[in-house]
Amino acid sequence: MRRMRSWIAAGLLGAAACAGLALLAARDRGRPAGGADAYGRGDWAGAATGAREALKRRPADRDALRLLARASARLGKDDAAEAIYRRLGASAMQPEDLFLLGRGLLARGQPGPGLAALGAALDADPDHAESLHARALHRLRARSLLPAEDDARRLSGRPGWGPRARLLLGRIRRELLDPAGAATFLDDAIKDGPAIAASGADLREIRLLLATSLIEAARPAEAREVLRAALAAGPDPRASWLLSRACLLAGEAGEAGAALDDSGEGRDGADPLRSQPSPYAGASRCEPCHAAKFRSQQQSRHARTFLSGPGLAEVPWPSGIVEDGDAAGVSHVFRKGDGRVSVATRVQGRSFAAVLAYGLGSNHQGRTFVGRDASGGARELRISEYPNAPAWARTSEHPARPPDDAGYLGRPLGEESLRRCLDCHATNFRAALEPAGRPEAGDHGIGCERCHGPGAIHVRSAELHFADLAIARPSLAPADRVVALCADCHRAPDASSRPAEGFIRFQAPTLVRSRCYAESGTMSCVTCHDPHRDASRKASDYEAICLRCHPGSQPREAAPATVATPPGRERTWAPCPTRATRGCLDCHMPRIAEAVPRTVFTDHHIRVRRDEGPR
Repeated sequence: MRRMRSWIAAGLLGAAACAGLALLAARDRGRPAGGADAYGRGDWAGAATGAREALKRRPADRDALRLLARASARLGKDDAAEAIYRRLGASAMQPEDLFLLGRGLLARGQPGPGLAALGAALDADPDHAESLHARALHRLRARSLLPAEDDARRLSGRPGWGPRARLLLGRIRRELLDPAGAATFLDDAIKDGPAIAASGADLREIRLLLATSLIEAARPAEAREVLRAALAAGPDPRASWLLSRACLLAGEAGEAGAALDDSGEGRDGADPLRSQPSPYAGASRCEPCHAAKFRSQQQSRHARTFLSGPGLAEVPWPSGIVEDGDAAGVSHVFRKGDGRVSVATRVQGRSFAAVLAYGLGSNHQGRTFVGRDASGGARELRISEYPNAPAWARTSEHPARPPDDAGYLGRPLGEESLRRCLDCHATNFRAALEPAGRPEAGDHGIGCERCHGPGAIHVRSAELHFADLAIARPSLAPADRVVALCADCHRAPDASSRPAEGFIRFQAPTLVRSRCYAESGTMSCVTCHDPHRDASRKASDYEAICLRCHPGSQPREAAPATVATPPGRERTWAPCPTRATRGCLDCHMPRIAEAVPRTVFTDHHIRVRRDEGPR
């Protein structure tokens, strides 16, 4: 594996430069005649046979080797194709070869070299449609949404690829929480029905996706029209369920009930975390029916994780010069005026400035700010606010010596990185970026709809006294799905990465290593934490929870079965042999000084923790 990656890394650098020239020359050389004709018809097996026949006559025929590699890749034989490409060498590969190699690597779970191969293909031929399509799809699945959108927009200009590009753009805009934009692209894609069908896409699925987007965009009449047309072709449980949502949003309880019955869904729904297609309502709409939980949640740190606009003026900005604690001759000055907050950073006589746009964090551990510099680019400020003195110090993960002087103002933040930051600090990142006309923009951080989903249909259902309340209810979900829901934010920024043993910065990926989690079958984040209020700071509160399953005053045989044990497993919870009734957290979940400066985190990997040092 390591040698294969080294080959790709070394070879693709040269391939990007050579492939453009090789492309022109290779077009004139042609392919092995019989195999080439079969390849042009899409007869991949015939092309492979023709290439093998040519190689019997001329074992060193590079065109035949290339054709065999391509045909093998098209047949899904990626390992065989890669072996042949290794014989050819990266410098001999053309954009199509680089695409096929990259696609195969992505399919085998190797995103680094796979994306490198696709990038090399696009360096050689910036309009290579298959490479654009493959990279956009991968980026969409990896939730690298703005780069995926860039690829899809480039793809839309390629002849014959417009319908597939519009379908991709519709899916991407949905993930970017822009249902109106998604509906426009999906509707355009459906109008190119024959081309979409020829690409292998399911027109029925696209119509249901369009209807879902229309409901989320608060356009129930249009959604009902699309869904009724779909149901005219025959019964469709999903279409009926979506029709029930559209009718609820339109205030038609009778028709909603009939559609729900046609769907075969129970009035309470089978899946407590099922995503509801709904516009947002804003947390304030929850208060009339859920007053106590609403007030508690609004006072919690979750509800204070995001600041923008007038909220930034409420920060206790330092009144004088803030000397940089890590670099002599560097200072920062904050100023309020004209309805905004700005920062100026001086570096050895040079000045760099930004207007603040967002504050991220509740300042329980700290709060970091994002500004726009003179070029309009986003920068994560070098200094952050902390609850303990000194109140202003270097932001986590910023180097003591940045690569250039502008880095003393802050670290450049791409728009995709900014979107990801906002995704975990606001109910709806799009409302944070574009607040006009969005009720959830009134949430100053994580509101009700971040965990329960958009709630406009739920509000309408309650008003209509409808039996199905149309809202996600995490309290009824299995433990693993509750942890996964919390892990949307309480995990490393790269969701595909698994933290090293002993790393405790993120709670969700460490909790799941615990025997308490794995063997109980019911333990989750909400076993110990009420998401509607701040986590308790009293050790005794958590020790009481431990003692429900590890009762220190009872023998093991009499331990009450308060936690479900998976079938076939013996109970393993015994009283602690060291201290049976107190001090659980000191040994099993200690608070640890982190590698993140000036912060302390609780280790959520429940175990007998040895002295592993800060992480």
